[in-house]
Amino acid sequence: MKALFTFCLALIIFSFGNIDSSKAHEDQQVSFDWMLGTWKRTNNTDNSSTFENWIKKSSEEYSGVGYTLNNRDTIFKEDLRFFYKAGNWNLEVTGEDEKPVIFPVSTYASNKFIAENEENEFPKKITYQLQNDQLLATITDGETEIPFIFSKTTRK
Repeated sequence: MKALFTFCLALIIFSFGNIDSSKAHEDQQVSFDWMLGTWKRTNNTDNSSTFENWIKKSSEEYSGVGYTLNNRDTIFKEDLRFFYKAGNWNLEVTGEDEKPVIFPVSTYASNKFIAENEENEFPKKITYQLQNDQLLATITDGETEIPFIFSKTTRK
């Protein structure tokens, strides 16, 4: 009887272990490939030009840069990175002379994600979505919302 109990307990533990690792494996299969390439913002409010460029470094890491040009001068730049760690996808944003801020991805679909960090002053929530060949991004803290509409300027 004791041997049967031990066997059943081991089977249950093994089964739960397989569920967790298959979940992590599924999470690793998440793809942000729909963001790859260079994107130009089409809804700037001034004479500047804003761009984002995304590349895939591996199946667990994407790297990006966002920047704004006024004439030929860079007036804003931030480094962006998606990375998979400990079973979760994260968006890391690093502004000039700032520490990186991590936004765990809370929602994902094949052409959309939401990343949130309630501890960050602004933004607390970042949303990206591919819709009709446009990359729509929104940053918000729940009160102020800033939309970004991008069109692709290069192919993957």
